[in-house]
Amino acid sequence: MEAGNDVLRDAERNMLQLGEEARPLGELLRRYEAADLVQSPLEDIVRLRELLQRSEQLVSDIGRRFADNANNLIDRRA
Repeated sequence: MEAGNDVLRDAERNMLQLGEEARPLGELLRRYEAADLVQSPLEDIVRLRELLQRSEQLVSDIGRRFADNANNLIDRRA
């Protein structure tokens, strides 16, 4: 049972990390919600791209860690 709790705690920690990492992306996206991105300064577009790429990598990393934890839990119960 403790292993299952560890997996859930790890998942919660990962989701909190994702939220913290995604905050700058959300702020930038809100700023351009009504604006035309084509007319935005190039440095803002580059920053947006970097944040999107970082978010994509972070989600992938968290998903991989969660899957690894779940597989370990399954192996322990098998």
